[in-house]
Amino acid sequence: MQVSQMDLINAAIEYGAKGTLNKEITQNILNEWRGCQAIRDMADAEKYSKVQNTTIDSKTRSYKDESGHVIINDTLSNVKSKTAQYRKSLNQKLNFALSKPFIISCDNDKYKEEWDNFLNDKMRAVIKRAGKNAINKGIGWLYPWINEKGELEIVDMIPETMYPAWADTAHTELDALVRDYDMIEYNNQTPTTIRKVEFWDREIVEKFIDYSLGEGNGALTPDIGKEYELDEETEERASVVQTHMSTADGEGVSWNRVPFIFLKGNDDELPLLNECRTDVDSYDMLKSKSIDSLIDDIDAVLVVEDIGAEMGELTRARQILQNARIMAVEKGGAAHFEKVDADIQAIAQELELIKKDIQDNTSTVDLTTIQLGTNPSGESMKAFYESLNTWANGFEAEFRVCMENLKYFFDMWLAWKGGLGTFEQLQEIPVTFALDRDMMINESNILDNISKMADQLSQETLDEMNPWVESHEKEQERREKEEKKLLEKQDLFLKQNKPMDNDKNNENTDETDEQTDDNMDNMKK
Repeated sequence: MQVSQMDLINAAIEYGAKGTLNKEITQNILNEWRGCQAIRDMADAEKYSKVQNTTIDSKTRSYKDESGHVIINDTLSNVKSKTAQYRKSLNQKLNFALSKPFIISCDNDKYKEEWDNFLNDKMRAVIKRAGKNAINKGIGWLYPWINEKGELEIVDMIPETMYPAWADTAHTELDALVRDYDMIEYNNQTPTTIRKVEFWDREIVEKFIDYSLGEGNGALTPDIGKEYELDEETEERASVVQTHMSTADGEGVSWNRVPFIFLKGNDDELPLLNECRTDVDSYDMLKSKSIDSLIDDIDAVLVVEDIGAEMGELTRARQILQNARIMAVEKGGAAHFEKVDADIQAIAQELELIKKDIQDNTSTVDLTTIQLGTNPSGESMKAFYESLNTWANGFEAEFRVCMENLKYFFDMWLAWKGGLGTFEQLQEIPVTFALDRDMMINESNILDNISKMADQLSQETLDEMNPWVESHEKEQERREKEEKKLLEKQDLFLKQNKPMDNDKNNENTDETDEQTDDNMDNMKK
């Protein structure tokens, strides 16, 4: 059985003494990840997602001179047209899966309320950014932490800077993780770029500065800050192993788990670009060369006739023509201009085929060309979104794993706050997370089905099915407010139109009789 370097790293993490082997483990992880193909693929995916397609940048117009040297021809057109097809495919998948707020289902109302308060618009936006990284670069990362107010927050991390040491071959649990990133520090108002390296495991974090990428001795140096005093004997600051967090009293607190949450875009953690890069590059190159051809052919080519082989410089003459578009003709010769027309239709057809390959390879759909009619059925909608929906099924499974891992930190935080139970009790509360996919739907069919099933399904299920309802909880609040207003109106109406009761009528009658008797007595007097 062959043992990989990552196996040795994991073994060192598992059995190594904390604070003594961290530096060596960190260096091994750096050697495994820094500059590897996976990190380069992530960096390329980031560029292509911003329509900074790199391959087309190397396109040149050149020829070889008599000595065989390559000469760049600056007089000819050298268009570098970059397609946004990849960015379009990425955004379509992202918006399809995460443009709408994902659904949270839980039978425990108080626990559900805590989730709703935590996953506000800000936190959902953070998860969406991590989802974009997952789709684009193969994996996204979240970092949970507790702010100064004692509230749990999450931050999305840059995947290219995250080097995981997995505990298993299926990559479902972390043994440790190394962060590798640049930071600008100012010394006397002069900016200096410093490479920071952090080692995180289930209990501690240790920080280093890597001077191997700049001036220095090329070793990892402990990054302990200026707050630690120098050792009197060695005149050096000792390495400090820190816990994940500290309380207001300065007590160290750890999550008992590596505090980073992964969200995979697919099982293999491959960037979306890997599925279509050759097609995107081919599209860019064909389109750019086609534009070059059109621009070059605006001016007709000069054709020379009746020039014998004794001229002996036809190759050189062609080079002169390419550069200056002028041809010298011997006496007795003839020349005329010839215009060459590019086959625009054939080029357009080929570009359309490449575009379709990009869509097929990335499981996206062309919303501009499909004709669904004025009132498409639900079945035609499903067929239209079949490839995108199939992809979303796999992504939703990875999304649920991410949210289950987030639940660990969420439950730990709630247990620290107190009021809902212990961590073990909170972990037993089941919660379901589901994507609310953004696809065109036949709303009339859905509403008809909801009406037919009203007596057979719960109101919560009917609300979740209804495309017009944002969420069951909000809709239920609106119903209760409307019922309350209706009851208030009814009470007011009854009060305004309430008949006088018999007791009051009798009282009024007695008073009238007394007044009548008094009047009679006065008249007698």
